[in-house]
Amino acid sequence: MDAAGDFTVVWEGSGPDGRVRYLGTTVQLVAVAQGGQFVVNSYTTNTQILPKIAMDPAGAFVVTGKSYLQDGSRYGIYGKEYMRWRGSRIEFQANTYTTNSQTLPAIAIDAAGSFVVAWESYGQDGSRSGIYEQLFAPTGGGNVAPMGTPNTVTTLHNVPYVFFCRRLWISDPGNTPPNTLLNVIVTTLPGLGYLTDNGVQIAARAKVSLADITSGKFKYIPPSVATGTPLTSFTFQVQDNGGLRQGAMTRTRLRKR
Repeated sequence: MDAAGDFTVVWEGSGPDGRVRYLGTTVQLVAVAQGGQFVVNSYTTNTQILPKIAMDPAGAFVVTGKSYLQDGSRYGIYGKEYMRWRGSRIEFQANTYTTNSQTLPAIAIDAAGSFVVAWESYGQDGSRSGIYEQLFAPTGGGNVAPMGTPNTVTTLHNVPYVFFCRRLWISDPGNTPPNTLLNVIVTTLPGLGYLTDNGVQIAARAKVSLADITSGKFKYIPPSVATGTPLTSFTFQVQDNGGLRQGAMTRTRLRKR
């Protein structure tokens, strides 16, 4: 599960040819599936079973499992990285020792996307089964999280403030060419006044789309009597369209005059 509460489910299932392989689907916090199920393993000969999954806070995830005869000697441990919402990379093999079987995979991932795969290997240490692991950095060339810059804005007394893209200070210096904005996620709400999207008051973790922002539907509604410098603040994250890694939490301060 990622920081927004969205998650991906993987399981074993039979494909059109009757062979067992890993399948998966991504689900939002409200339990609405995002698209149809998808096949994880690229190699589809024989059997691929025991899928395991780990997801980082930004929604990128890695699936591992064991695959029969893919490396030429019984079972081996294979995996695939995914950016958020299934933007996948090339399938990889975790075990370098391929004699006999490597089985019972396990996986864990950190906030930066680095992950470790562990498994049981038969005969590798000379005495039946041993436990082995391999540490992986995120594959190069992936999406780097976009950025927002802390800022203070001013709104007139009793006048709503409209947040357009240029006023959310979104940048994407880590990618060439830069990706474009997809959503803004409000992580904490202002202590005074409230935020609206298309005229509806929003709650924490709400996603505000690029379309709503560019059309002036994302607004701060100030309280009628309070003043202050700053008056209040809220925090947000930005998502881009390059695999949807969320940016770091960014603070926006609001003041009234």
